[in-house]
Amino acid sequence: MKILALDMATITGWATNEPRESGRENFKHDLRGEKYHMFWRFLCEYGVGCDMIVYEEPAIYRSGAAAQLGYGFLAIIQFFCAKHYIKTDSIHPKTLKKYATGNGNATKADMMEAYRVEFGEEPIDDNESDARFILKWAESKHIKDLT
Repeated sequence: MKILALDMATITGWATNEPRESGRENFKHDLRGEKYHMFWRFLCEYGVGCDMIVYEEPAIYRSGAAAQLGYGFLAIIQFFCAKHYIKTDSIHPKTLKKYATGNGNATKADMMEAYRVEFGEEPIDDNESDARFILKWAESKHIKDLT
């Protein structure tokens, strides 16, 4: 089962299990609509052929711009997955933090330290760290479905 995991934000963390790789993608652009176009192109490159796309649920944002971006990306994921017959799943931020660190209120630094312990390497940033844990959570939940 090929999974793409996403930590959605202007700088989006991503991870895949086939091939096993991860990174981050910067969707910063002066034209607001271009961010969504860039995200669509990213999904066309990394999402086509996936069996599932898993993402961290958009949180309650303090900023109107962050809420627009988070829910805009979510709508694009849902449309993309419907168009390509790809399953989706999501994880709440606190559930992800508890899964990775044992503490649902973990900080970004806590998550990155958990990454170092779990994966034995330095993450690029907190976005990649979150995406790798989203992928690990999704594999533990969904890969067994194929057996």
